[in-house]
Amino acid sequence: MKIIIWLLGALPLAASVMLLSYLPDSVPVHFGIDGRPDVWGSKYNLVLLSLVFMLIPLLFQIILALLEKQAKTAGDEKKQIQTRANIKVLLIVGICIVSVIDVLYGFILYSIFDASSEDSGSLIIKAACVLTGILFIVIGNFMPKTKKNGLIGLRTTWSLYNDNTWMKSNRFGGFTMMIMGAAVIVSSVFVPPEAAVPCLLGVVTASAILLTVYSYIVYKDELKKGGE
Repeated sequence: MKIIIWLLGALPLAASVMLLSYLPDSVPVHFGIDGRPDVWGSKYNLVLLSLVFMLIPLLFQIILALLEKQAKTAGDEKKQIQTRANIKVLLIVGICIVSVIDVLYGFILYSIFDASSEDSGSLIIKAACVLTGILFIVIGNFMPKTKKNGLIGLRTTWSLYNDNTWMKSNRFGGFTMMIMGAAVIVSSVFVPPEAAVPCLLGVVTASAILLTVYSYIVYKDELKKGGE
């Protein structure tokens, strides 16, 4: 499955190279909050952008290597099983994240070829927000399946206290992430492009605060029960 992440991560680069001769010399490289392009640059910037996207598979490779090392050096069988479970979750989530980036890059290329349309930039912003919402739902679905660790999942000082605080925090976190994803998708579809990103940031900020507070409440409850 690692090779799938790398192959998906390389798709934007392959598309950029193949379409380079068909692209206009000047392309939009930044869009304002209203969806209109406000910075233009060379078409070769797209190749640079696709190279930056390759850092994402690299990041997953590093995290997977750390988890695999933990699995090999774990002192007991339970820890090994938990770490292998986290590796499977991370592989699936990694494939989903890179796939979302590929789709978003497809929208970027489409907007460049359809630069005559005033809605092309707005389409990118809305697509990015909707895809982010879908990604939140996917991540939320897998969060309860993670086991206590310091690399993936809802990681706070309190959620990491013991297995119970981890399980409860990530179960609630998964539910919250899915609700957050649905809220982001709905708001992105119905609000104007200039309001889509602020709505996304607002939902993410509120959810982050809620999850942090909840993990603390679970931790305090566990202390009262005398959990270790």
